[in-house]
Amino acid sequence: MKITWLTVVGAGWMLVSGCASAPPPDSVTIQGSWLGQEVRNGRPLRSSLTLAGREWEFRGADLNDWCKGTYTLREDTTPKQLTVVITQCPRAQEVGEIIHAIYQVRPGPPTDQQPDQGTLILTANAPGNPQPPAGFGDRQARQIVFVKD
Repeated sequence: MKITWLTVVGAGWMLVSGCASAPPPDSVTIQGSWLGQEVRNGRPLRSSLTLAGREWEFRGADLNDWCKGTYTLREDTTPKQLTVVITQCPRAQEVGEIIHAIYQVRPGPPTDQQPDQGTLILTANAPGNPQPPAGFGDRQARQIVFVKD
């Protein structure tokens, strides 16, 4: 009886401790401010992305390259997908459009200034395109590599 009890308690403890060390979901990991860089026409361009709850705010290098919206994640796909419903942008015809993207989150080494350092690779099709990009190397899509701000 003692051995059975110890086996059950030990197995339960191992399950609980294993679950405690599971990484947080992407919906938690990607929260916050990100600084991005993309290469367009051979030039590196800076951008920023802020994710707060389900709110999305992107600002590109050009003053007219920005949008706000709400986003959802699909962590159960390969590659993982992100969709944004645009609620504000300088082009009125794009309000209400959906941006389909694929993404990858890579943990980075923590530093004293940035304990949650990481990388977010985002590859997105133009607003209104009903499909996500074919892959991270899709030449028709826009790819930006972000690091935690």
